[in-house]
Amino acid sequence: MSLKPNELTPFTFKDGGYQVQIRKVSPLLVMEVQRGFPPPEPPMQEVDYGDGKKKLEPNAAHPSHLKAMKAYDTELELRVRRAMIQFGVVYTLTDDDKQRLKEIRDYWAENKMGELEKNDLVAFISYVAIGSPDDMNELIETIMRRSQPTEMAVKQAAELFPDTIQGTPAQ
Repeated sequence: MSLKPNELTPFTFKDGGYQVQIRKVSPLLVMEVQRGFPPPEPPMQEVDYGDGKKKLEPNAAHPSHLKAMKAYDTELELRVRRAMIQFGVVYTLTDDDKQRLKEIRDYWAENKMGELEKNDLVAFISYVAIGSPDDMNELIETIMRRSQPTEMAVKQAAELFPDTIQGTPAQ
């Protein structure tokens, strides 16, 4: 049985216990998130070629760049996770859920931890429904698997564009 593109599938957080619905998220959305957040450029370093010629070249191994890349990778992962939850999870917060989220927001504010995620669904899933790192990993993996083309979609594309799919350009 093949799922339709907009069909919802149930997902239960094993450790958090909450059940949500999962829907397909276009891989292009994830690519746009990545494209909209380019990595930091490495610092330029003067390189002496020994013949009196010196040239500036990027140094990706510079400690400051390595530190910046680590921060970049963390932020990119957070942005992709937000998008996957916001567009891949369907769940209606109950009054109890909203109260729990309010308590978390209050705690955040009281402890001057900055601003908590603005989107209620993303905040609730991230800070309440997900009970462990395993829950997070399983959710993201499930959404990503759900977002891959189905065998039926690949077959239909092959029928519509046989030369393109099979790797031989049209004559």
